[in-house]
Amino acid sequence: CVLAELFMGSPLFKGADARDQLARICGILGAPPPFMLRAAAQNKGLSAEGSATSSELGICVSSASVADSLGDAVQCTDADFLSFLGGCLRSEP
Repeated sequence: CVLAELFMGSPLFKGADARDQLARICGILGAPPPFMLRAAAQNKGLSAEGSATSSELGICVSSASVADSLGDAVQCTDADFLSFLGGCLRSEP
């Protein structure tokens, strides 16, 4: 995120709260892997019982304010930079 934020001069995933920030992340990068969802389910701010899915947590929903792609979010068309940035942002590198 820091690389994109240095490039843009503003936060990449600026959310009003943790749930909103996760929705923005999911809108661009997709749902987190199951092990992250299980950990999030134990967080009081994202409460869910047991082994939760992204839809059960209600965090990975589409939003008109969330960019459709990383290029749109960063406002960049350089394929090499976006490929590098996308690799840096993967949850399971």
